[in-house]
Amino acid sequence: MFTLKTQEEIDKMTPQEVDKYQADKSAHDAQVRKEEIESAIKEATKNNATKEEIEALKTQLGSINDAIMEVKESQKTNANDVEKSIKEQVKDFLTNDANKADFDKLKSDKSASMTFVVKAAADMLISTNTTGRVARQDREAGSNRTVRRRPFVLDNVTVTSTTGNTLYWVDQINPDGTPAMTAEGATKAQIDWDYIERSTPVRKITAYTKVSKEMLDDIDGFAADIDAELTERIMLFADAQALTGDGTGQNIVGISVNATPFAAGGLANLVVGANDTDALRAAVAQVYRQEFVPNKIFIHPDKAALMDLQKGTDEHYLLPPFVTADGMNIRGVMVETNTGVGSDDFYVGDFTKYKFKIREGISIQIGYDGNDWTKNMVTPLAEMRGAGYISSTNYGAIVKGTFTVAKALLDPAVADS
Repeated sequence: MFTLKTQEEIDKMTPQEVDKYQADKSAHDAQVRKEEIESAIKEATKNNATKEEIEALKTQLGSINDAIMEVKESQKTNANDVEKSIKEQVKDFLTNDANKADFDKLKSDKSASMTFVVKAAADMLISTNTTGRVARQDREAGSNRTVRRRPFVLDNVTVTSTTGNTLYWVDQINPDGTPAMTAEGATKAQIDWDYIERSTPVRKITAYTKVSKEMLDDIDGFAADIDAELTERIMLFADAQALTGDGTGQNIVGISVNATPFAAGGLANLVVGANDTDALRAAVAQVYRQEFVPNKIFIHPDKAALMDLQKGTDEHYLLPPFVTADGMNIRGVMVETNTGVGSDDFYVGDFTKYKFKIREGISIQIGYDGNDWTKNMVTPLAEMRGAGYISSTNYGAIVKGTFTVAKALLDPAVADS
């Protein structure tokens, strides 16, 4: 018999008792509605209602009967889900037909036994009461890309465009004669020079990857990662070629090929206790000696740190008078650090004298290659075309060297050893 409860009584119930009460109330309400419709059908039949009116009432009765069946099924499920007391579990176990024979034997045979496992509620933990990714997840959008060095060479040289597949330029070479003071009626001084055409071919830098169509469709930001990765890798490779490309095969002519090797000149064997900063100061002097004005120094970050950390015999830090307090300016020339430079290498000079011409900027295309179509793959391809050079008249604009060799050439103690 169902008894309607007050809200105060409901508030005192356990969650399981509330669920059972709600199910019983739904069953009660459905039964009351069923009786009302059955009564209405009888009344309509008695009063000679139309066939359509009676059929409509019967349709409502069918819906109510379906609802009652659903409530009964829900009650069964809820009853199975409610944790039973130990007393109820023991009663169910002993009255189960499957255990009747063992129970009868237990009553007559004292050596017989039965095993009963009590199902008691326990603390709920993520580690013991969940399977799979049930707990709340928080995932950052996109992906964290590989960290690489930043391009720096192409930011400091002269970059322009070209429409040809070969670069041509003309150098003035072999100057002859010298201007001279000339007396009246005397033969004037004559000078001359030659011209030579030089050239370098445009080279192509490429990179591609293969990915499945599913990856493009299913991974957030994957298409953007492809674009960023291919662009960055091509640009970094071009940057490295601009510095160290040897011009052979398909390599670009880089700065290193035509830079002037370090020479101590008039400073040879005159710098006592030569250190790394001294080597760079001497390189700056060499660029000036070759009639150019340096605008940048390229060194490795570790070398810059070692220069900052130089100390005297009493452990105080050394700061040469020609170096700014932050160590980033030597004799008016800015220092730039990058891992693209070897740890013992340096480059000093006017880097605008190196020309890098772009025939085709970085372009990315996505298409099918080979059996991509049948394997549901696609091939993103990136490429760039360009060339670099230094006019022979500007070879002296950039000096390259190693700290080890430069210090040895400057320090008389090393020369004498």
